[in-house]
Formats: sequence, structure tokens, C-alpha cells
Amino acid sequence: MVLKFHLNEKNKPYLFAKITELDYSKDYYVKIDEYDTRTLEQNAKIHAMLGDIARQSKHLNQVLSADDWKRLCVSQYRTDCIKNEVPRLSEYWQRNEFKLMPSLDGQTLVALGNQTREFPMYVMSGFVEWLLYFGAENNITWSDTY
Repeated sequence: MVLKFHLNEKNKPYLFAKITELDYSKDYYVKIDEYDTRTLEQNAKIHAMLGDIARQSKHLNQVLSADDWKRLCVSQYRTDCIKNEVPRLSEYWQRNEFKLMPSLDGQTLVALGNQTREFPMYVMSGFVEWLLYFGAENNITWSDTY
């Protein structure tokens, strides 16, 4: 059984109710982690930035969607954070695995993990900075939409 939720004053009674329903003949692993999810402003900013990248760049001579660029950029951001041992960010990425798995029919690869909607604020802030760096390295002209 996996139980994931955001603990706050509003749903604290829910947590206590769930704990009392547990089968105490079993052992459980409990992890409480600070949750500071990305803001809507951060989300809008990265999507505008990824749109700029998609309109101005190609990868392997192919025009890609903003969503495709997001997957490529998040993957490279993760790699760069780990390789450069960026404090806190490299630890986050080592705890949150990224995997490539064969599709159900075995014909393609599917990337699992690294959902930006689950990024804490500090990871999203780092991603915005990484996108700015990427843009500077690739001559991206940022729009005024964010």
C-alpha cells in the first residue's frame, strides 16, 4: 500500500484516520518530506521559455514541440546537476530516479519519472536557471510572455 498526500491543517484529520486504519501486524515505512511544490508562476515561466526554445531550435535537425523540449531539457538538467554535484539538486535527482523502459509492445522506449508538476520550488527554480543558461548557449531570444 502506498499513501501519498499533502499534509496541511485541512487534511491532518485524514492522516490520523488513515494511521488508525493500518494493520499493525505489518511493518510500514513512513517518510515525511517538506513539500514546497512549484508555483503556477514558475510553471507558466518554464512553459513560455520552452515555447521560445521550440520556435527557435532544432534537435538532430528536427523541429520539436515545447513538450518534447521539456523532456529533453529536464533530462539534461538532471544529468548536469548530478555531474556537477550541485548542492541539494544533485541529491534530489539521485533520490528521484529517471528510467527508460521499453514500451508495452517493445517497439519504443518510454521515459519514466521527472514530472515537472512534482518538482519542489527549489528544483523548479534551478530548472529556470538552467533554461536561461541553455538559452544563452543556444542563442535563444526570450519573449516577454513571462
